[in-house]
Amino acid sequence: MRAWQGAGFPSLRLAVNLSARQFQHASLVDAVRKVLSETGLEPPRLLLEITESVAMERAAGAWRSWPS
Repeated sequence: MRAWQGAGFPSLRLAVNLSARQFQHASLVDAVRKVLSETGLEPPRLLLEITESVAMERAAGAWRSWPS
């Protein structure tokens, strides 16, 4: 991806699918920062994708904690 970025392909982005386990891991943000730093990939070029089930699980949890 970095080679493509360096070759002048400005519109390319890299999508990475995250599992529910990865998404909930406490070190996810640090791991992403480290990878971006080590590779030189511009942050806007990285897309982190989660499955609908992960999104719905998080939404359900937020709804349950909503004040009455």
